[in-house]
Amino acid sequence: MKLFVAIVMLLFMPACAMFFLGAYSRKEKTKTGFLYLISVIATAVVTLVLAKGILPEWTIYEVSACAGIAAIVLTFAVALFNKKIKFSVDTVLRTICFISIITAVYSILTYGQARINSDTATATLLVQSQIKHGTYFPKSWNYVNGSIWTIGLAPVVAPFSLLLSNQSLARMLGSALYVLLTVSGIMYMSKRLFRSDMWTLAIPLFLVFLTGENEHILYQGSNTGNMLWLAVNVTLVFLAVNRSRKFFIPYCIIMIAISTAGIRVYAEQIIPMLSALLLAEFGFNHSSDVVERKRIKRLAENAFFVVFPALIGLLFYKGLCSSHSVNNYAAEFSGNGTVFVNSITECSKNLSLYVTNLFHCFGYNGGVELLSLLGIKNLISIATCCLICFVVPFFQWRSIKNEEQEVKFLFGYALVHNAIILVLVVFFGLTTPRYLLSSLFVNVLVSARYMYAHWLKEKTISRVFWTCAFSLAAIIECIVIISASKGWKGVVDANKSFNRYIAERGLDKGYATYWHAYSNSIYSDLGIEYGAFQIRNARLYEYEWLVDSDTFIPEEKTTF
Repeated sequence: MKLFVAIVMLLFMPACAMFFLGAYSRKEKTKTGFLYLISVIATAVVTLVLAKGILPEWTIYEVSACAGIAAIVLTFAVALFNKKIKFSVDTVLRTICFISIITAVYSILTYGQARINSDTATATLLVQSQIKHGTYFPKSWNYVNGSIWTIGLAPVVAPFSLLLSNQSLARMLGSALYVLLTVSGIMYMSKRLFRSDMWTLAIPLFLVFLTGENEHILYQGSNTGNMLWLAVNVTLVFLAVNRSRKFFIPYCIIMIAISTAGIRVYAEQIIPMLSALLLAEFGFNHSSDVVERKRIKRLAENAFFVVFPALIGLLFYKGLCSSHSVNNYAAEFSGNGTVFVNSITECSKNLSLYVTNLFHCFGYNGGVELLSLLGIKNLISIATCCLICFVVPFFQWRSIKNEEQEVKFLFGYALVHNAIILVLVVFFGLTTPRYLLSSLFVNVLVSARYMYAHWLKEKTISRVFWTCAFSLAAIIECIVIISASKGWKGVVDANKSFNRYIAERGLDKGYATYWHAYSNSIYSDLGIEYGAFQIRNARLYEYEWLVDSDTFIPEEKTTF
């Protein structure tokens, strides 16, 4: 099996490399085939040397990562030699982008398997509950944070969980696929909205620069879906408003599905989208040959198409809340009971935490030596955060009047989206760093578009500097991410060995605190059923958090 996967990777990676570099040609099939063959042979030789010489304890994951990085570098060299591509800023950025994707997927499948926690495990457990009860929304499942999962990780994890016995691998394959779908969403926005290759900047910034919250982007993937649908929906709404109403059809389908998660979609997408329509129509356009009445009518029609599917989804959500447990707030429409902070002093503290968390999300860590790999990474984190969150958005704001409509639309969306997140953090105390991720993702899209259009495409000497600086920073980020995977297999084997030890003694159902319960369900390959308890006042209580209530029903099993 290992040999089969290795062969597939050695054939697949050069093909992906040629696609990313644009080195294929339908008209010149012979030359393209020859380029592919040379790339495959060169990749195989280099991968074999690395696997046997540098990585003697290689697994299939190391082989795949080596094959991917070798493929893009060698294909770049071969294509350059055969004059299939030119040495340019675009080809360098495409190469860095491909390496970033390989790094992210490798980290998910290795380090991700070694750090599965119970929050990560719940997507697999939901799939099992759906199959057991024969419904997509099991009434015995306990949702939390006022959110009902409709299109998220569970549908992506399901095929792998059902087909593979190795559940830790299955769970991380689901996360990897979710990340790749989000990468596709970024490329879709780049091509359809901006008709440019700004994705070559946006994808690495998303995958390997936001390392402070890798848990929620790469491994657990709990926030990845927000980023995917944000990129897709912004693109679809702009296309529907400015090119063809038919784009409202996929938007409506997606919005109905994601708005069943709860009212949070209004803060993250609906209100910013309406504001973007308003700003694009009136705020950024001081002169127009269309009379005001027609512009207002057009704005009202577009607003209806934006809001109506979200209302349908929220009505469906309210119906589900009446019959399902949603963090014990089933009767509440909002579900999470958000309240104002107690004082202005607390607001000031929250504002400070907001800025601190921005740098944290980009991977800043205290207490590391300056002249070390992590110290250099800290400098990159500080510089990147300042650029993406402050400097580039300021430049974009100054030049917004001269930009095209799609840029104004995205920038208007970003302004309001970031303002909402800032208000939620400062006045409602949502100071957990992961709540900033959607805001940072919007900033990444705005900044990547601006930098690509103004700093990397204009034929000035500065584009060489920015390309080299970005490439070097991305490579260092990739090295840090890859180095974290050291010893991953030993951790996974130890967790699986622990559960085999239990199973061999005839124990098939266990109870533990939340963080120890469901992670072990995955490491036991679902062979042992676990239930989570919490301890209060020296007593045990069922912890009904992201779990099927049937787990706590007494059964004729040997428990521990």
